[in-house]
Amino acid sequence: MSIVGPLLSHLDLRSLAYPIMKELAEQTRETVSLCVFDGVEAIVVEQVQGTEMIRHVTPIGTRYLSLSHATVRVFHAWGGGEPGLKTEGADEVQPAVLGWSRESYDQHCAEIRERLYTVNNRDSNADEVGIASPIFDHRGGIVGALLLAAPAFRTSEERIDTLCPAVREAAERVGRSMGFTPENFR
Repeated sequence: MSIVGPLLSHLDLRSLAYPIMKELAEQTRETVSLCVFDGVEAIVVEQVQGTEMIRHVTPIGTRYLSLSHATVRVFHAWGGGEPGLKTEGADEVQPAVLGWSRESYDQHCAEIRERLYTVNNRDSNADEVGIASPIFDHRGGIVGALLLAAPAFRTSEERIDTLCPAVREAAERVGRSMGFTPENFR
């Protein structure tokens, strides 16, 4: 690892994720975005639009702060991602906005860490469903999240159940391209 370590530190998350995002978008026909966390907000840094006539599109640079968004939940589940990044009190205020107690918030975060994905099923907007999964680097630190976004009218509970593993597997593939090994993670 001492020889490979310096090389891994220079890998570009966007360029590694893009081909995998493209495959996921083609497979699901839905929009796939790559988000990073700045310590407060999840920020869209790359996107592959779905091929459906009606699709969810989020411009690159869009910022999500609310726990109603799946990507924000993913980053909160790992305490803000990289060491030193903080949720700056949002984890104290936001659960109440969603009607969650502190215990419920902690339980949601634990479930995300266990499943390695989360679903925003019309929580942020009655017309959208979002599924997000974390991306880990060679050290096991969270460096981003993949988000699949789809219009709610064609995203039934059954479809959500088939999309979640696809998003999780794509995020894991991005992580593996950065040197992540799940065997050493849990």
